[in-house]
Amino acid sequence: MSIIYTKKAYTKKGNLYLDKKNKLNSIINIILLIVSVGILVYFCINNNNLLQLMEAIPKLDHFWLMASAVAMFMSWLFDSLVLREILSDVYHKKYSLFMAFKLTMTGQYFSAVTPLGAGGQPMQILYLTKQGLTAGSAISILVRKFLIYQSGMAIYSLITIVSKFSMFGFEVPGFITLSLIGFISQCFIVGILILFYVNKDFTSKIIFTFCKILSKIKVIKDSEQLRKKTENQLNLFIENNNSMRKNKYLTLKLYLFTFLQFTSLFSVPFFIYKAFGYRGFPIIDMIATQAFVTMISSYTPLPGSAGTYEGSFIMLFRNFFGYDSLPLAMILCRLITYCSNIVVGFIVIKCSFVPRHRKSSAG
Repeated sequence: MSIIYTKKAYTKKGNLYLDKKNKLNSIINIILLIVSVGILVYFCINNNNLLQLMEAIPKLDHFWLMASAVAMFMSWLFDSLVLREILSDVYHKKYSLFMAFKLTMTGQYFSAVTPLGAGGQPMQILYLTKQGLTAGSAISILVRKFLIYQSGMAIYSLITIVSKFSMFGFEVPGFITLSLIGFISQCFIVGILILFYVNKDFTSKIIFTFCKILSKIKVIKDSEQLRKKTENQLNLFIENNNSMRKNKYLTLKLYLFTFLQFTSLFSVPFFIYKAFGYRGFPIIDMIATQAFVTMISSYTPLPGSAGTYEGSFIMLFRNFFGYDSLPLAMILCRLITYCSNIVVGFIVIKCSFVPRHRKSSAG
């Protein structure tokens, strides 16, 4: 009887520990989200920017405003196409673009509301496992997607630095340092992902070490059982990776869609620029400038790179917009490129029904 009581007490204690830890994580995430929203609100209310924006919107060119919204939608669409192609390769049949779009918006929403966008991929993995995929397959899909995204961003950033560095290199204080930090952080992530993606020993050591740590802090009870399950999933993970790596045509297509995704997203400021009635600067300069803004703000831990994004936008786009319209353009760009992920993502998640253990949704 005492043994049974001890097990129950141990389980209860472990559950209490997990509940406290989950509550703490939730509180931290909520605080960071509030801080991020607070920063955006500050820029909105500072000098009555939001009120001025509301007064200015009827005077803006609505065609170009609509074009900026379409550009944002196209970035989601190209992201969905990347996921559809990877999933179709895993399923060995066409995966629904509609389902891929819901998967994209799930990732966009949770990336937007969590620090460093850390919640996007885990929620997408959960989404895929509810469709019947094993954890190993789901992880391999998302790791490949993330690797394509990060390496594509690094290549895009390198091209931007080489071709357009002279635009700001000698005018903006600290621009060189900020750009290099952003670029190096992207390359570092790519290096870790490549090791995780191709090196089974490296991947297994990370996973098994993580299991031991969880066991020591009593988050899990049987680390050996979890290790065996993890090893089976790891073998499936490596097998899926090897299969996808052999398909060179697929890889080329994924990079093409990813570059189109970046170009669509980075073109939003240009359409806003046109909506304000400005002329003169070509779209390629605006795309490059937005790429620099993303590069500089990419290592900010707050959700949506709050603070750094706004500051870098003001710093780099001041050559394009007038003094009065610059903060308004920044807020409008922020609403389209960040807040829309939260609004549309929330609607998609709430309206979606993901069936358990159904693979028919892939068709």
